[in-house]
Amino acid sequence: MDTPALPAGWYTDSTDAAYLRYWTGTSWSSHRKSRPGLPAAYQQKRSRGRFALSRRIA
Repeated sequence: MDTPALPAGWYTDSTDAAYLRYWTGTSWSSHRKSRPGLPAAYQQKRSRGRFALSRRIA
């Protein structure tokens, strides 16, 4: 018996619940967007934290 495929659409990003990631119907795309309804201050704080982590020198 075949398992029904997940329809294409926006789903919670498994790496950061503050974002949604697009499922094409066969694979995850690189497209992400902020989850609607979260306070702007929360999204800005998360964004600054990710930016700082990406700029650290090992």
